[in-house]
Amino acid sequence: MFLSTRQEASELSHIFNINYENDNYVIEVNLNNYQHLYNDWDASSINQKELAPELFDFIERASNEIPLNKNHELWFYLPEKNQDERKEAKSKKAIKNNFKMELYFIKKKLNRIYRKAVTYIMMGIIFLLAAYFLPESAGNQLLYTLFMEGIFIGGWVFLWEAFSQFFFASHEIRKRRKYYQRFLNSRVQFKYQEVEDQS
Repeated sequence: MFLSTRQEASELSHIFNINYENDNYVIEVNLNNYQHLYNDWDASSINQKELAPELFDFIERASNEIPLNKNHELWFYLPEKNQDERKEAKSKKAIKNNFKMELYFIKKKLNRIYRKAVTYIMMGIIFLLAAYFLPESAGNQLLYTLFMEGIFIGGWVFLWEAFSQFFFASHEIRKRRKYYQRFLNSRVQFKYQEVEDQS
């Protein structure tokens, strides 16, 4: 186990740089200007702008490679000539707002799953109680038996579906929630560097 953890850390160190001040992994992104952070179709104010889909996908995939028990930071590199403290502050806020929005959607999705699971549980209990308490029919015994077996099986199917929704359908979503919660706690930094004249 220990060797496996050391091997994993060694492999990650070849993919990500490490901030040795706090041992956080660093997800690094090169930009030409602040506008490249955002979705071109989004006309909202900077604080509310959606991140560019390609950028969002990149940092999400990078984060997924880093174990949840490790922290990471986001470093954005821009040309020094484009440094703007006001835009930087607004961009940091926009980045965090995007993660908050994702968490909001995840919460709504989980709530839908949990409501569905509760509905299935209630239906399963009703079916099982019906199968248990319905009086025996004096009529066609075969049809009655098939009917009761159908209700009984239906009750267990509803309960299984509730179990499936709660434990399986929500598993990946709950895992994604942990990743986005880590993003909210991640430090976002903008770093500026001189760009060599190519002429």
